[in-house]
Amino acid sequence: MEARPTFLSRLALNASSVVKKLSFEQYGALCYRRTEPLREVEALLITSRDTNRWVIPKGWPMPGKEPHEVAAREAFEEAGVRGKAKKKPLGYFSYLKKLDDGSMALCLVQVHA
Repeated sequence: MEARPTFLSRLALNASSVVKKLSFEQYGALCYRRTEPLREVEALLITSRDTNRWVIPKGWPMPGKEPHEVAAREAFEEAGVRGKAKKKPLGYFSYLKKLDDGSMALCLVQVHA
């Protein structure tokens, strides 16, 4: 059985296209709620249309909108969730995005709770 390629091995294989296109920034929302009565935390994950993998709602920068506002809007548009996104980022992650022309680009996602 062949092992799945790791993020770093995929990045190395696509280094030339990633360098040519540089990288892109996106804003994501880590949506959560506290349940009653124990106040346990439940996190929301959605599946992507293309790969059916578990993801968080995320999107591209929007003119006139702060990153946390974009994250909140994407949470509503992609998952139907309303809430207040925190202004301070919770963290960051990166992934390789396959573009329409078949090339790969590195995306850095700023995540807001």
